Amino acid sequence: MFTMPNLNNIVIYINNYTSKNLESCTIEHTGKGGHPIKLGSIKPAEKISEEMCILTSTEKSDLIFCYSLNGETYNSTVYNNIIFSDIRPITISIYEENNCLLFNAKQGNID
Repeated sequence: MFTMPNLNNIVIYINNYTSKNLESCTIEHTGKGGHPIKLGSIKPAEKISEEMCILTSTEKSDLIFCYSLNGETYNSTVYNNIIFSDIRPITISIYEENNCLLFNAKQGNID
């Protein structure tokens, strides 16, 4: 039996290529209807995926990734100008350089 994908959702892949355990992770889009999706902890070298409904994003929005590390909370705009009419997956890769976290987001499922 053929199942239609949910055309109101985009899949977000998150690849943690760091040695850090990111706690209390959330992801959300700005604008109308944006609310955080709780991802929980993302362990070092872990890869996860989550579906996000962006039907409420009727104008271009930003994708925000929030996390806690060593008791401090951080947020980063990881992708600009998403809109509900574009349902291609987004891959967020997290890297570590000089003890700082770097985020790279691209459309598509990228390992």
